[in-house]
Amino acid sequence: MDKIQTTLTVNNNKRSEGEALRNAIDKMQLIIDVMPNETPSKEALRGMLAAIIEGSRQMHASLKKQEDLTIYHRRSAEIDHLTQIFNRRGLESAIKDMVDANIEKVRVGERIYYMCIAIDLDDFKPINTALGHQGGDIALQTFTRVLKGSMRVTDFVAKREYHEGRSIESRTGGDEFLVVLPMSIPSYLTSTQDVDDYIQKKKAEIINKIKDSLHEIKFKKDGNGEIISLQKIGEPEVDELVLGASINAHVCKHDEHATHDDVNSAIDKALNDADAELEKIKKIRREEIMLEEANTPTALDYDY
Repeated sequence: MDKIQTTLTVNNNKRSEGEALRNAIDKMQLIIDVMPNETPSKEALRGMLAAIIEGSRQMHASLKKQEDLTIYHRRSAEIDHLTQIFNRRGLESAIKDMVDANIEKVRVGERIYYMCIAIDLDDFKPINTALGHQGGDIALQTFTRVLKGSMRVTDFVAKREYHEGRSIESRTGGDEFLVVLPMSIPSYLTSTQDVDDYIQKKKAEIINKIKDSLHEIKFKKDGNGEIISLQKIGEPEVDELVLGASINAHVCKHDEHATHDDVNSAIDKALNDADAELEKIKKIRREEIMLEEANTPTALDYDY
């Protein structure tokens, strides 16, 4: 990342040098234009100026190519290459862009909240065991498409950059995902209770939408042993594996008096709290399953 930042700094310096060169060319052209036509050195100066202009054009083209390559490497470092959504570094960068995009809205009185969602796929190991790592990769890619579809229709992830008013999805671990969704509170909601009810309703809607979409995803091997993803509604066949997920969400407000860093910190805390709480929920669930299995009689427990 430091190397990329250094490259950007060098490019900025080169851009400044290029602007200075263009200014010098303009001044030189002005001098040539006012020179009498019979001046012996006028044609020589014109030839020299043409060579300088061509050199400047080539330098500009080279600089543009270098800048494009730098941007590509920077974005590549922020993308999870399996699912093509943000990784943790990309998430942090996109959150900053999201906050920037909402600062002016908040300044003029719009109430912006951020829904911070932690998602952990359930029982992912059986899919890897039954279908292999290729099947696991297909499952993650399929879930990502479902996740993006469960957010807003105008999702931005494929473009790998933040667009105003849209959600941010990221894969932060093997089967762990984080989502940040900006919400604008309608102006007709005036009381604190009404706002809280609206937020809780939206939170439930998003979580249920993700879970409902997951119920339609199944995986199996076809006759040739190829892993296929089935997105249909119906009772699962014997050899189908269904994908599930545990989901938790926290919400934080974009306070009009908070600094940019304060809002970023609030979002980061909400994401961490949602993730930590989700881990606690899953731990309790695992302990309950272990206790239930321990108390379930086996064939050896019966006298025949």
